Amino acid sequence: MSKLWVYGDSYAVNHENCDWQWTKNLARLLKVDHLSQADYGVANEWICMKFVEDYKVAKNIKRGDTVVIVMTACVRHWFLWEHPNISNYENMINWPAGKFGITQDQIDAVEQYYKHIQKGYVDAWKYDATTAWWNWYAQDLNKKGIELGSKIYRNRRC
Repeated sequence: MSKLWVYGDSYAVNHENCDWQWTKNLARLLKVDHLSQADYGVANEWICMKFVEDYKVAKNIKRGDTVVIVMTACVRHWFLWEHPNISNYENMINWPAGKFGITQDQIDAVEQYYKHIQKGYVDAWKYDATTAWWNWYAQDLNKKGIELGSKIYRNRRC
């Protein structure tokens, strides 16, 4: 049976006891199984990596499947490998060391990034680059008979 693959941030997280979620409603509409690779507070880099793990590494996404991507805010960055949920600097301001397992050194490193490296136009460029990356994958998926979610809304009345 075909599958709906959903990748994203908290908007796409699968809640086991919530049958009314949009991802589950879409899977029912498409008459397919559903898998969500999403988490709270993650950055677009994490979302992309989860897709690559399923598509390129494990080769789980097959002809007839549908992929939906929920991109997150451009200001989120995957700063700390072991803490992909800690991606929004605004949420880290004034955190005490130890909160969510983050050390003071890690907090300081993120603060230094924002002090010396981060700029709004860099965030915008990264977002545009990620969108271009997804556009390339949309073409690759299409060649292999895998639907990218944007076509669903053009072809179906929901």
